[in-house]
Amino acid sequence: MNIRKTITVPEAGRMAGLSRNGAYAAAERGEIPTIRFGRLLRVPAAAWERILSEGCRPADHPIGNRPHR
Repeated sequence: MNIRKTITVPEAGRMAGLSRNGAYAAAERGEIPTIRFGRLLRVPAAAWERILSEGCRPADHPIGNRPHR
């Protein structure tokens, strides 16, 4: 079984009902937690699913609010 540990910013946005641009704007504001791998910007899948299910903001979440800059 191949389970992805990270998802793209647009995929995370779709899970929250956001457009592509809205998702990147939310990531820029730190509302979607991100990890940068060189030029790639990814969202930790398990943490994002937990945030969505618990209804908490990334700043309230144990992984913290990590702007991607």
